[in-house]
Amino acid sequence: MRGAGFSNLPSEWWHYDFGNQLWAHYGGHPQAHFGPAQLDTIEERWKRQLGDG
Repeated sequence: MRGAGFSNLPSEWWHYDFGNQLWAHYGGHPQAHFGPAQLDTIEERWKRQLGDG
C-alpha cells in the first residue's frame, strides 16, 4: 500500500490513509487533497431542492 502512495498511521498497523490531513502530515506532502467531511443538514438539503443554496 505504501508503494501506491498510501500512508500508514504509526499507532495502527492496519490503518492507511490517502489524500487526507494525516496522509499529508506523515507523507511530507505540502497539503491534503481534501478536508474533513461536512455534515449535510436537513436545512441544506431543502435549500438545494428549492434552488436557494
